[in-house]
Amino acid sequence: MENTSCSISKVDIISDNSDETRYTLKQGKISITLSTFGASIVVLELPDRDGKVADCVLGFDSVAEYDRGREHTNFFGATVGRVANRIAGSSFTVDGVTT
Repeated sequence: MENTSCSISKVDIISDNSDETRYTLKQGKISITLSTFGASIVVLELPDRDGKVADCVLGFDSVAEYDRGREHTNFFGATVGRVANRIAGSSFTVDGVTT
């Protein structure tokens, strides 16, 4: 594979005092950065037809802005919908093991 890499970085403290971690995956000219804050895509860099690479994700520059945006129901970069946590506290059984 051509120039494949993965990097992990602690970025900021969120309002509940937990760290935000960002994971960046890169192969060639394509890269994606994912945040542990709301499972958000914060950067997606892709080349255009002329090979010029640009970020094509609408979002904020800092986790503080994402945190403030929750009050206004902005789901920039969200990989899950606003009802994703409706099953919190539930469980299921597979092969006799309940999780």
